[in-house]
Amino acid sequence: MLCNGRILTLLIFVTNLSQDLRDEENVSLIIRRVIVVVLVAAVTIGYKTKLSALLLVVWLTDSNKTLFYIRIKSFFYTLSVIGGLLMIVVLGPGDLSIDNYKKIV
Repeated sequence: MLCNGRILTLLIFVTNLSQDLRDEENVSLIIRRVIVVVLVAAVTIGYKTKLSALLLVVWLTDSNKTLFYIRIKSFFYTLSVIGGLLMIVVLGPGDLSIDNYKKIV
């Protein structure tokens, strides 16, 4: 169940990431997107899950400050993703994860 929750939460996050407000492609935007994709992949496969999810929560909280004034619907959409990531931070990655596999071996 936790694996499905991780995957579904991060699918919502990826669709939210694709709806970025900026149209220009500059170097800092590309670097930020690469970092976010790496963190999303780490949470999805369950590698350093709690740390990666917490970093995504911090990043989303920071970026969500501007969304409140621009688009209220996107603000609440992002807030629900933050809630899902916080559940991952609290509950952990679950049995189907690389973190759990490392504990067994």
